[in-house]
Amino acid sequence: MTESVLDALYRKACEGDGQAQFEWALHCSDQGDSHHAIRWMRRAANSGHADGRLQLALWLLTGHNTDPQPQLAAAQLQQLARHGSAFAYGLVASLYAAGQGLPRSWTAAVAWLVQAASAGLARAICQLGLMLPVDHRDRNLLLAAAAAAGDPVAVDFCSQLRCRDGVADEALANPGLWNRVRGDIVLPHLRPLPEAQLIHRDPPIRVCPGLLTPDHCRYLRTAARPFLAPADVNDGYRGRLTDASRSNSVMGFHTLERDVLVQSINHRLAAVAGLPDRQGEALSVLHYRPGQEYRPHYDFFNPLLPRHGDELRRGGQRIVTVLVYLNDDYDAGDTVFNHLDVRCKGNTGDALTFPNVLPDGTPDHRTLHGGSSPEGGDKWLASRWFRDRAALR
Repeated sequence: MTESVLDALYRKACEGDGQAQFEWALHCSDQGDSHHAIRWMRRAANSGHADGRLQLALWLLTGHNTDPQPQLAAAQLQQLARHGSAFAYGLVASLYAAGQGLPRSWTAAVAWLVQAASAGLARAICQLGLMLPVDHRDRNLLLAAAAAAGDPVAVDFCSQLRCRDGVADEALANPGLWNRVRGDIVLPHLRPLPEAQLIHRDPPIRVCPGLLTPDHCRYLRTAARPFLAPADVNDGYRGRLTDASRSNSVMGFHTLERDVLVQSINHRLAAVAGLPDRQGEALSVLHYRPGQEYRPHYDFFNPLLPRHGDELRRGGQRIVTVLVYLNDDYDAGDTVFNHLDVRCKGNTGDALTFPNVLPDGTPDHRTLHGGSSPEGGDKWLASRWFRDRAALR
């Protein structure tokens, strides 16, 4: 914006114009002026500006331009939802599932997710569809409705499934539909765990077959695809940076991306790790094209290295790794443990788990491993590290 336009915008903001206050807050944020950004966004919200109220809640939730205040953010999102914001309904559902700013309650999470879906939130409709049994009468109806509303994940599913065209609005307006859905969905973490198979005794490396369903694997792949970015490494001397040792891409499901379905998947991964969900870092999706790899590395932090020492003091040690193979239509691409003569290439939905430390908590250097390059197709994995204390997510 030119100086004259900025002057006019600032003058209108000072005069109490809610839209101008909202735009000026965004301008301050873009300029790195967090103090004035949050101040003006509060003024926009207090003036009743709907986008200002929502943006303030998101900043309070994520700690953008201010310290995180999840309880206050949750209260504001609940108020926005009750005023008709389907997006706010969906976020409140996610917060109940995560226990962030609200007490963890899967019953409340599902109830708010159904409210979001019935209010037309496409991603909520898609999640509910994918939590129904594959032969459920309403599953494809919901996926088709979500696709018609523009959800890219549902669009991808409907390109492969027989979803009904021309979903009638009256079908979604029928309370009986939502009552059935609420009663029939199965959250991923409530499904029985498959029996894990020990493929190496010391250190114990296990494969848990079919931990995630093919549909849930596809959900993670499709949801992550638009947000993939070059993966970095956590160097013990230089901190986080991109490096030739790792050429794949990655996407992390953090606060705003961690919906109810993802959070339930998080709980399932925590169960197979044998650790509380709160000790897990954000779920990541890893994408490897042919020729891309992650050369041999350790997942633990080395306390003898300065940047790793800082990480240990800040957030604790990574004690367990869980990898889930999100597809299997490629050749090669094994996970290789270089010191153990162990290789693994799982089927879609299989999980690989291994400790990164010895029983006394010291790093286990036998766990050196790498992700080799796929051939004849792309490789997709989900990855979650678990720490020895509540993780920063």
